[in-house]
Formats: sequence, C-alpha cells, structure tokens
Amino acid sequence: MKREELTQEHLKELLLYNQETGIFTWKYRSIDMFKNARYYKMWNDRYANTIAGNKAKSYNVIALHNKQYLSRRLAWLYVYGEFPKEKLDNIDGDLWNDSIKNLRTATLSDTQNKQKQKINNTYMMGVSRDKRVEKMPFKAEIMVKNKRIYLGLFKTEQEAHNAYVEAKRQISPEFCML
Repeated sequence: MKREELTQEHLKELLLYNQETGIFTWKYRSIDMFKNARYYKMWNDRYANTIAGNKAKSYNVIALHNKQYLSRRLAWLYVYGEFPKEKLDNIDGDLWNDSIKNLRTATLSDTQNKQKQKINNTYMMGVSRDKRVEKMPFKAEIMVKNKRIYLGLFKTEQEAHNAYVEAKRQISPEFCML
C-alpha cells in the first residue's frame, strides 16, 4: 500500500504513540493491508505490539512505506495532524525523548540548547578540539542563521564553552543552561 503523503489518519492505522514516553509501537494490521495471508501472518507475528523504529545517528527513525521518518516528526503529525513546518527540538536536550511535551518547533539556532553531544572529543556545546594548536587546543564556534561564527581558541574546554555560552546569551537572551 503506497501513499503519496502520510496522513495522521493513516499513521494512526499503523502505529500507536504513547505521548508520555514518546515511544511508538506497531499496531496489529488487517489482512487487507497485505498481498496474501502468508505475509499478513508473518508481519503480525513478528512486529505487532513491538517498539517501532531504530536509532540512526542521534535520532529515532521509523520506516513507513519504504520511506524513513524521524520519530519526533511522526509524533508531531500523530498529535497535531500535520508535519511541523520548522525543525523540531527536544526541550530537555535528550535526543531520544520524543514525548510530545518535550518537543517544540524551533529555528536552527534555537535547537542549539542544552544538547549533550560529543564533537571532536568534547561534550560541551559549541566546543571542538583543534589538534593542530597545542597551547590552545579548544575552539569555540556558534551557528547563527546557518553561518558558523568563530569565537576563538582557548586553553581549556571550559573557557571555550564559556565563550560559546556568552555569545549564545547575546544572540538569544532567553537562552539558559541548566
């Protein structure tokens, strides 16, 4: 069964979404969704009532009709009836937490909130390691309107992160690190 555009109605035929946990599970499918009874039985025995999706890079991904969707986008469609027009951000910074209360629409610069990430051997936002410079090995950068802005080189990871946080606060006064 192929669909041009995935709708909320069709999504709810295929998956059950728990808004508190953010987890999707496959629903039991009727025989009319399959070529024959063999595929119908095989699919339901294997997938019905199991968690949908897999982890690709940093996000949960679910394949529907040979197309992959971020589970956060499916959660939005499931609850609000349409795909988000902007990017979605996990408010708490946990990229695996797709509960609807934890999702918000955001611009690219808004999505640089409290994410715990590891980039070039550092866990601090806006910081990467520059192995070419021994005395000041930590580089701070920030993205603003899809452009990377260089903030400088620093002796410690914490100094580089502090420069990032200060720049972020100037760009987005509502920015707050927990």
